[in-house]
Amino acid sequence: MNIVNLAGRLTKDIDLQEYGKGKDKGYFARFTLAVRDGVDKDGEPRTQFISCIIWGKGAELLNKWTGKGDLIGVSGKLEENNYEDSEGVKHYTLQVNARDIEFLNTKKEEQEEEQPRKKYKK
Repeated sequence: MNIVNLAGRLTKDIDLQEYGKGKDKGYFARFTLAVRDGVDKDGEPRTQFISCIIWGKGAELLNKWTGKGDLIGVSGKLEENNYEDSEGVKHYTLQVNARDIEFLNTKKEEQEEEQPRKKYKK
């Protein structure tokens, strides 16, 4: 079973990207979550930076409703990718392919009165 659930803060504003043309046109967004991961031996907080990607309507909503520093929840699956650099060295990366997102604390909510929590479920 490959299920990942995270809550963390966006490290930068969403960069919405478009792919395809005509009826095959769609959107995706890559983003990084800063996720708290306990404390180190000196009692200092540790943070993991997790690479994520989301496709379609979820990418559009994330771009519209969130920005750097916003707290979101992500559910999805872990995927391994690899690429070869210009010197022929193969690199492996892990990322979360997000299926569901939950807006936990957006900058828009902070500026306005408290609103009901927004969710996107694929």
